[in-house]
Amino acid sequence: MTLLAEKNQVVLLTGATRGIGRATALSYAAAGARLVLNYAANDHALDSLLQEAALPDDRLIVVKGLVQDPQVSRHMVRGCASTLGRIDHLINNAARSAMSRWP
Repeated sequence: MTLLAEKNQVVLLTGATRGIGRATALSYAAAGARLVLNYAANDHALDSLLQEAALPDDRLIVVKGLVQDPQVSRHMVRGCASTLGRIDHLINNAARSAMSRWP
């Protein structure tokens, strides 16, 4: 996958632990981006992603929660601003299908 991110760009990615979100997170991590990762509930999937991505703590913020919750969304954006300084890319991947179970 070719990405638009350059090294040190800040990427906020919702729905980061499975499927397209996971692949996107790994690609941006490999490109040297700093990541803000959001996931809803699957701690095991997050642990697996973090182990594979192998990002140091200063290049990563993790926010657990549903993006439909205004407090979660505010926390993600404020985390970007206060810790990483900006958002270069916002990838809104979190979704709920009719077939999925949501926490």
